[in-house]
Amino acid sequence: MKFTKDTAAHFGRKGGRRTVEKHGREHMSRIGVLGFWRTVERHWEGNARAFVNYLIMMGIAATDPVPQNGAFTHDRMLMRTRALSGTANYLRPLWRPPAIPADLDIEPPF
Repeated sequence: MKFTKDTAAHFGRKGGRRTVEKHGREHMSRIGVLGFWRTVERHWEGNARAFVNYLIMMGIAATDPVPQNGAFTHDRMLMRTRALSGTANYLRPLWRPPAIPADLDIEPPF
């Protein structure tokens, strides 16, 4: 079989499903939480709320039906600045990030 973008997606999907079958959903959830907190620690100064707001803004920009009208910003640096400064807040007031796993060697930012 020739290796193309489609076959890569197929094999990736197949491998992901096999990993879920072998290790279970709990394992997949755990590695997702670890990845979330590592990203927050390394790239977002420990600010989980800013990271999630940035992801929301990226999703809004990606699904903007008329990007020409300028209703939503598409500049990633501007989105990052707004997320870190707190001027763009798409989260509910009582939103809380996932718990930091005990074996992760980072300090809580709060």
